[in-house]
Amino acid sequence: MNEITSAVSAAMVDLLRRNALFATMGEDILSTLLARAAIQRLAPGEVLFRQGEPGDCAYLIDTGRLEVVVETDLGGVSMAYMGPQEIVGETAVFTDLVRTATVCAVEPTVLLRLERRAMEESVAGHSPVAFALIAALARRIVALNRPLALLSLAAQALEKDRLDTVLLTALTEEAGEVSPFARSFQRILTAMESKQSYRQEMDVARRIQQSILPRRLEIGPGFAIDALLRPAAEVGGDFYDFFPVDDGHRVMFVIGDVSGKGVPAALFMTMVRSVLRSLVPIVRPLESCLGRVNEVVVSESRAGMFATVFIGEIHLASGVLRYCNAGHTAALLVGRTGGVRRLTANGPALGLKSGHAYSAERLEMAPGSVLLAASDGVTEATAPDGRAFGEGRLDVLAANLAGGTPTRTVEAIAAAVDDFTQGCERCDDLSCLALARAG
Repeated sequence: MNEITSAVSAAMVDLLRRNALFATMGEDILSTLLARAAIQRLAPGEVLFRQGEPGDCAYLIDTGRLEVVVETDLGGVSMAYMGPQEIVGETAVFTDLVRTATVCAVEPTVLLRLERRAMEESVAGHSPVAFALIAALARRIVALNRPLALLSLAAQALEKDRLDTVLLTALTEEAGEVSPFARSFQRILTAMESKQSYRQEMDVARRIQQSILPRRLEIGPGFAIDALLRPAAEVGGDFYDFFPVDDGHRVMFVIGDVSGKGVPAALFMTMVRSVLRSLVPIVRPLESCLGRVNEVVVSESRAGMFATVFIGEIHLASGVLRYCNAGHTAALLVGRTGGVRRLTANGPALGLKSGHAYSAERLEMAPGSVLLAASDGVTEATAPDGRAFGEGRLDVLAANLAGGTPTRTVEAIAAAVDDFTQGCERCDDLSCLALARAG
């Protein structure tokens, strides 16, 4: 620390006058301050004072730059950078408060150290100076109100996912060098823009997903089919499809789930569904078709993406069902009186490996029975206490829905999941398909 010599006194007086706290002080008061002041130099990284320490002086920055960091239980938070002609530490001089932040140099810094006693004596008996000091401190508080309000508003917007162009513009304008919270504003602005971009990506994924879903299919007096898909907050790749083949004598149906989230999953799902649609009518039997689909998906898959599917064909006249389960959640065959039979996977997911030979299972759907296929967005839905919906709960629910229409069945399952999760945000799509035979 260096005492002030007459050679630098004039420069220090000019430095004091350029700060709002001292602008109204006369030559005599400034001389009194300088007589008891000292020059202090800091190297980069050197701490000027620490949060919680008692304070008996303020510092006026001549050259260099300081960082103001507030220490919290979760670590330090950089609040501001201060440069030439700014004063730091004055709160501890005019109050009994300890230091409210830690201040350190980010580059070589020269400061004028102003002792509490000298500042108190310079103000005593000079009411205009006292009022000027109060006004300058008040202006500083007022200047902090808008940044603090915008920080609070931005935090609420991030939490509630309510982002708009007006708020983004306000943050952009506030995040200049003049703002004491420039870095905080910039970090929040970056986070909000990233979240907005992610939300737009999710919207695109939802539109892709919804665009390929078929409308309800009327398949004659003996059978009825319906399905439902509710995208999660983070859109995955669930899909379903059903369409007539063999001149309307059979109906093909499929429900699937591709790996991943967002637009990549939605695009991969579209590809899988398109390949299935194009090959199912022309490649027979069903298991051979699925093997061909797998080869195409393996060749087109990127970054290890794959798809689980439950695919079946129902012969409308006989009620004979042939199906393949390629790594998908077990489908359920529910009898008229509520008996449940699980149709578990009999082959790997599509896209995992080349050359796999799939096999098909055969059964007859009795009158009054319902085939139910759902994605893991149903069985893995989570309650607030962490419990999963689970296969057992789905079995019981399906049994209680025995004999119902496909529409009632899929809607009841979705409602049951909603009740179970109690409004918790889902991280996976929820989809289910039901095929019912009259009787």
